[in-house]
Amino acid sequence: MLPNLPPQWFADKIVLIGADLPNEDRHRTPFAALLGNDAGSLPGVVIHAFSIAQLIDGRTFNRKNIVLEATIAVVIAGLGVWLALLSVGLAAKLGLAALGIVTIWGGGFALFYLAGVMAPIFTPSLAFVTAIGLSTAFVAQYDRRKKNYAEAMVRRRNESLHKVVENSFDCIVIATADGEIISTNSSADRVMGWEPGVVVGSDISDHLPDAEELGAEFLDVDRRTGSESDTAFQPLEVESVRADGTPFTMELVVYMAPVSFETAGAATTAGERISYIYSFRDISLRRLAEQAREEARQQAEAANRAKTEFLTNMSHELRTPLNAIIGFSELMRTEALGPLGSAQYLEYMNDINGRGQHLIQIINDILDMSKIEAGELSPIEDVFDFVHAADTSMRLVADRAQKGGISLSNAVPEDLPEICADERMMKQILLNLLSNAVKFTPEGGMVSLTAEVNSLGFAFSVSDTGCGIPEDKMDVILEPFGQADMTLQRNYEGTGLGLPLVKAMTELHGGTLELFSREGQGTTATVRMPISTVMEERRKTA
Repeated sequence: MLPNLPPQWFADKIVLIGADLPNEDRHRTPFAALLGNDAGSLPGVVIHAFSIAQLIDGRTFNRKNIVLEATIAVVIAGLGVWLALLSVGLAAKLGLAALGIVTIWGGGFALFYLAGVMAPIFTPSLAFVTAIGLSTAFVAQYDRRKKNYAEAMVRRRNESLHKVVENSFDCIVIATADGEIISTNSSADRVMGWEPGVVVGSDISDHLPDAEELGAEFLDVDRRTGSESDTAFQPLEVESVRADGTPFTMELVVYMAPVSFETAGAATTAGERISYIYSFRDISLRRLAEQAREEARQQAEAANRAKTEFLTNMSHELRTPLNAIIGFSELMRTEALGPLGSAQYLEYMNDINGRGQHLIQIINDILDMSKIEAGELSPIEDVFDFVHAADTSMRLVADRAQKGGISLSNAVPEDLPEICADERMMKQILLNLLSNAVKFTPEGGMVSLTAEVNSLGFAFSVSDTGCGIPEDKMDVILEPFGQADMTLQRNYEGTGLGLPLVKAMTELHGGTLELFSREGQGTTATVRMPISTVMEERRKTA
């Protein structure tokens, strides 16, 4: 009947021909509308065949399925959105979009040709193209806003950095690799005596001598040590000259960094270029201060040497007659050559001898403090029995404690190990602490001495129930000649060298002096020595 029609269209079908639709007429299909010719049209007899087949199968012949077509359109539109959101270039997106259209239409034609199924094409194609277009426009708008935001943030950052640089205390000059000055901040203009913007465009070497050589030196150090090294940017002291010819000393650092420049008034990232940054500050005043400090130090050392020499000479000049006074007064008060003839003379001799002993002790203390301050006194370490040294020191203050009605308590353990230290200094430390405790303890009070060896080292403490030390005077009494009561009407005599000597001699041994005191309740002075002073520990580690 129609020999050109595909056989599968009629296979296993009963065909009825109706008179209302001429068989010889051709009826246009969507494909024909697309192609613009009759290639996609169907003869009337085929339409009859399809109609009879639908009647025989008991189904209604529908021109289109709206739900199916809408579902396919939504799926295809989603594919278009996904395609638009891909992180690829515009050309790649256009290529993929064209491939999608070809696939939709090719699939429709294939279904129609191979299975006789008329799949919806126009609506999915339109949804696909619309989704791609809208999504691409949305992505482009989003990217544009994101780019504008990023550019605004860059501008704000550059403006902030410009303000930081402009208001920096350090002088900053930025130059190109060729030495052309790009910008200067207000500090550089002020220190160098430049008018703002006048030197921009000029050569850096015209204003900073040896600028290029200094820059190369810094970069060479940076390459050798690494940019993360602490020594990469050690400043150099450079002699320079201001615009008015005044010489001054600057502290200079040079480093490289990418710096954005302005083109037609607008900063662009494309305008970034590697530049030399010269950061410096005027240290003329600091140099003068250092020179003044050095001169003061030299003068202080000279004065200290003069003081030491004076005290040494004076101690010799004073000791000679004092030794004679002490010796003769000792001879007379003991009546070694016969009675003095009067009890009052004997009392005078005792006073003369006591005052002489006190004066020579003061001289010795002053001389020791001078040597310690000058670094001329070092401990002579030797092994000695601290228990015996403690007993000796307690006996030396026992007479004064008895006269003052003060009880003494020696709680030093008998089995205390031997100590390796300067025995004379340790005895003086003990005697100074015990003498102070007895001096500042009222009648009926108590002074006690304790000692121990533990894992931290050797320590001994002198405690009293005396008047205590005001909290605001704790630092004062540790300074040479410092006393808690500095008035002329003070109740206790002394030079104020006892505790400073204790502290200094303790530190010469690597130890520490700790004071704990409450006003009106008493004071505890603790001397702590390192574990190396204990002979048992030395033998264990030997």
